[in-house]
Parts: sequence; C-alpha cells; structure tokens
Amino acid sequence: MNGETVEDFMKKEVQLLPEEFRELKQYFVKPEKVKCETLNGHSIDIWTVFQKDEYRIVYSDQRNIFGIAFVNILQDLIYLGGRGTLKDAVTAYIQRDNKE
Repeated sequence: MNGETVEDFMKKEVQLLPEEFRELKQYFVKPEKVKCETLNGHSIDIWTVFQKDEYRIVYSDQRNIFGIAFVNILQDLIYLGGRGTLKDAVTAYIQRDNKE
C-alpha cells in the first residue's frame, strides 16, 4: 500500500469508530510509514496513523491489523503488538492511558 491508499482507508475506518471515541479523532494523523522495533528486537515497517503524547496507534498493511507503539526515552518507536481492528487499538490505547 502507498500513503494515499492508507490515508483513504484510514478516513473510512475513523468514520466507523463509535461516538464514544469522538474526542480522540483529532489525534489521527496523515499516515506515515516508519521503522519500528518490536519487543524482541526485530525491525518492522509500519504506518503511524494516530499520535498522542508518546503513544501511537499503528497499522500493518502486511498483516492488516492495528496495534500500539510508543516512543521511548531514546526516541525509538517500540511496537507493543497488534490489537486487531482500529476500535480494538483505540480501546487498548485508552486502557493504557488510564493506568498511568
């Protein structure tokens, strides 16, 4: 997928989110393909689609799933894992945010 395809896909996905997530819609960003490190040290290419503070919601066009990542103190993007749908990823983001 290219950036334009992912951006069109994301616009549709964001519109499908339940009303309860409306205040988070402002944090969806133009998709950007980035290198991300997994917890086991592998490097993967993934699309950043949401950004708030150090957390990101990311999209894997290879696996067609959304997940969560964060920027560590060294400014490296670390992939925490896939969550499934965009709604699943937003829910996981909210739950992580509430634990702080």
